[in-house]
Amino acid sequence: MSTWSLDARSEKIAPDSSTTAIVQFRTPQWRFRLTAPYYFGTAPNGRDLGGLGRLSVGADYYRRLDSRTVLTPYARALVDTGDMPRRVTGGSAAELGIGATHTFGRRWSATARVGYRFQERTSLHSRTLVPTWELGAGFRPSIHDALQISIVNLQTRFAVLPDARYLALAWNHGFSPRLSLQFYTTAGLTPTSPDYGVGVGGMFRLD
Repeated sequence: MSTWSLDARSEKIAPDSSTTAIVQFRTPQWRFRLTAPYYFGTAPNGRDLGGLGRLSVGADYYRRLDSRTVLTPYARALVDTGDMPRRVTGGSAAELGIGATHTFGRRWSATARVGYRFQERTSLHSRTLVPTWELGAGFRPSIHDALQISIVNLQTRFAVLPDARYLALAWNHGFSPRLSLQFYTTAGLTPTSPDYGVGVGGMFRLD
């Protein structure tokens, strides 16, 4: 069984914003993902800073340890398109990490992920190794619905700035065995994270 999904989301970092398109293809053991963000913003001098951000291409491998636990090592490449200044996008980077999901009974689950991003140095004081982590919990109120809440943390490129941390809430509803939609929202917890974000995605199953 394979699935395609297409997501669109919008984020706000006052006074600027971004819109992101995400395309995913998943099999029982693999997930391949392409993320393309487009930014809308202006510099203090009024110059337009909008443009295509860096593309993210990634692959996740799902390894089931038992009936309740799944390990997910992953790799991602972030490719700078050159359409915006590297001090804004962060330049090119690569990320390696691993996640784990454990289910409790029929309704509850817990998720954890840790990774390291190998970042291109864009200035004299920028970091080249950036850790990231995520903690989440899931609940299935019915056979058609799934809720997920997560805290995501990414260390900023500069030591003087606090980590970018945000809260994410997602609701997935299955309309049929072949079609489901996901609605999600995010809220920034630190000044370096997006103030808020909203998104919607659709998943289509192929037999």
